[in-house]
Amino acid sequence: VIGEQFIREFEREAREADADYLAEGAPLNDLAREPLTAPERDLPDFDLAEAFEAVLADPTAASKEWAYRQYDHEVGLRTAVEPGDDAAVLALHDAGDEDEQHAIALSAGANPHWTDCDPEAGARAVAVENATNLAAKGATPLAAVDCLNGGNPEDPETYEGFASAVSGLADACADLSV
Repeated sequence: VIGEQFIREFEREAREADADYLAEGAPLNDLAREPLTAPERDLPDFDLAEAFEAVLADPTAASKEWAYRQYDHEVGLRTAVEPGDDAAVLALHDAGDEDEQHAIALSAGANPHWTDCDPEAGARAVAVENATNLAAKGATPLAAVDCLNGGNPEDPETYEGFASAVSGLADACADLSV
């Protein structure tokens, strides 16, 4: 029935809900927000060579080849671009016309440090980076998922950071027509 949603569990109707309620009628929390406290920027003196070595030794900056070579990316024969790039491309062999090739491109990733100082700008940068990773493969970004993980939203400063990140993602997606 149009306008009604049903939740089923093991072929049994478990719950019925009005679609308007799900989309527009759910109660909103009016949580307190406080401006974020800017982190201190007191950088110590450092040896450039030591800092360079430390960056190269950090697992988050190093090549991930050792990890993705542990699994067989050829399973299912859908890998159109081998692992190692900033976006994956998977062939969709049974989609549409046999004479046309179809594929889906995916990009996922973020640098959490980008959002430490400015959650809104950091979230925008993450969205733009993933969109450009897709564009570099010839793909058009069509959708985004936020995968946001935050602290307790009842803490006003934590909620401000979360709300700012959501706003940044929404703005970037609107600018990118995603």
